[in-house]
Amino acid sequence: MIGKRYDRPTQSLSIAIRDLIALGALPESLAGDDAWLDLQLRNRAHGRYQSCYCEQHEVEGEVPVYLELERSGHTLRISGRIDILDDRLEPPLVIEVKTAASLARDPDPIADHPAHVLQLAYYCRAIEAETGTRPSGRLVYL
Repeated sequence: MIGKRYDRPTQSLSIAIRDLIALGALPESLAGDDAWLDLQLRNRAHGRYQSCYCEQHEVEGEVPVYLELERSGHTLRISGRIDILDDRLEPPLVIEVKTAASLARDPDPIADHPAHVLQLAYYCRAIEAETGTRPSGRLVYL
């Protein structure tokens, strides 16, 4: 698969956060029989929200992050892109924007979308590892 590399000599695996989560289950936002047009509309809504927030607050979007974890002699290198990182705030705020097609009116991310929560947790942990400051995290459902 794209985004995964295992290096035998160093016993390390490099993987994108999406690929890591996909090992457990297909993200809810891509599951089901969504029409292509619906997917395009959701992508546009995501892009609009992201660009409006970034412009209004003068912060960055699509911020690349990396997290390296070592366990039992093996190294896992996780990479991803944060939708919005508002580092003007104290603590910094990591925002992950989701446009899943099948959302309940009042979604419970922990129960209904654990992959979204896991993705946000990895992003927050990566920022903490990089900066030494534990950020806040926010899931935004459109």
